[in-house]
Amino acid sequence: MAENEEELKSLLMKVKEDHEKAGLKLNIQKTKIMASSPITSWQIDGETIKTVTDFLFLSSKITAHGDWNHEIKRH
Repeated sequence: MAENEEELKSLLMKVKEDHEKAGLKLNIQKTKIMASSPITSWQIDGETIKTVTDFLFLSSKITAHGDWNHEIKRH
């Protein structure tokens, strides 16, 4: 989690660098970000990172707006 776009970019670059040190490669095509405020197109090393408005985490749907109505109805 990050407070702003610059902090998020810094965290993603650190993850990428740490992966490379361990001999791994971060797959940017599978990497997605979500923010509570609109984010324009994001790129790391010339590759675009997909922006999503919701995702599943431990079987719970997380939304950018913090709406839990869908989870309440589901349960």
